[in-house]
Amino acid sequence: MVILSRVALEGQGCTAGSGWVTADGALVGSTTGAPPPTSATIVSVLHHVLTPADWERAKAGGRLEPTFAEGFVHCSSAEQLPGIVARFYADVPGLLVLDIDESRLGAALRWEPAAHPDGSPTSADEPRFPHVHGAVSLDAVVAVRPWRDP
Repeated sequence: MVILSRVALEGQGCTAGSGWVTADGALVGSTTGAPPPTSATIVSVLHHVLTPADWERAKAGGRLEPTFAEGFVHCSSAEQLPGIVARFYADVPGLLVLDIDESRLGAALRWEPAAHPDGSPTSADEPRFPHVHGAVSLDAVVAVRPWRDP
């Protein structure tokens, strides 16, 4: 089975629309071109970056816990993932990416702007990131893969 994520194509050198990408980022179809392969299962996938040690802790506990300070699990879309890794994990070797099936989340998912470190308010035009307000069951994790720069 091939699991695909739906992604927005506008602003990425493509015509407006959406498409489907594999876990390794390969575009395999779009609403402006060919449909996805019939052997694929299309799911809405979120991504979470973590170290192997953090993944081992999640497996031991049976779930991925929210950060204590913020109360949610940070996730990203396929388009946001490279920027997240570059900004927060540039010097961390051996990163893993969890692909999380949004339909299997038991906790509330909210698309929210990133908090400003200085505490200033966010604006309506800032990018939104998927935050899972509660633990993520390992049943929602459909793939675990090493991070590879695109």
